[in-house]
Amino acid sequence: MTLTMIVRFFIVIFIIFCGAAAGYSLSAQEIASDSTRSFDMSLDLSITRSINALDTPPIVQTSHILSNSLLPVVVSVPALMIAGGYIGKDPYLTETGILTLTSEAATYLVTFGVKALIQRERPYKARPDVITGRDVESAYSFPSGHASGSAAFATMLSLRYPHWYVIAPSVLYSLGVSLSRMNLGVHYLTDVLVGTVVGAGISALVYGLRSKIQPAYQGILPTVTMTSPISPMIIPNAVPRTGIFFTPERVGFCFVLQ
Repeated sequence: MTLTMIVRFFIVIFIIFCGAAAGYSLSAQEIASDSTRSFDMSLDLSITRSINALDTPPIVQTSHILSNSLLPVVVSVPALMIAGGYIGKDPYLTETGILTLTSEAATYLVTFGVKALIQRERPYKARPDVITGRDVESAYSFPSGHASGSAAFATMLSLRYPHWYVIAPSVLYSLGVSLSRMNLGVHYLTDVLVGTVVGAGISALVYGLRSKIQPAYQGILPTVTMTSPISPMIIPNAVPRTGIFFTPERVGFCFVLQ
């Protein structure tokens, strides 16, 4: 699956979620009686309000869980990949962890730099009349760090392991995190959309430049040692890595010793 297809998947799923949220909210909330609340809003604020208005306990609780899970996930999963690669003598897995952490670091650097420049106030602070705040945040709103971080995470995993059973849960998790931030009233729709573009774009850039930055970590990648000879094999679409050939056609790696 190409990067273009991954981006399209992001967009389609996000539109479906937003449309469903807006439809539910408009049918369940009595907003027609207040014209200033129902008609004098930008599309950005209107959709944000629709998702924020989903206030049933299961939805709000799920939003808190998804929102609070991001930092542990984007730190622990790459760390486990690096450790697992060393334990299993799997350089491809270790490299994936390193690239994921690199993309996350670059993404947050850009995200918080833009936050400091734009200084957009959180929606629950700027529009308490229409947005319910269910979390407290001190940083600025635009762009969403949760959206950019989760998108960077999902994009790198999808590019390194381009299979539906990796891409689908990764993308759905990223979208769930983004929507949770709107439901909690701490981000506008445009915050999460731009955050998603920033995270996915930086992760794709890091992936594209991996051959350029590989010398910086090549020496710490685990090496494969074998006690018995292996017959040479030819692996389609293999990429050489220090005499070892890896392919993302399967989760894990295949190799040839020459």
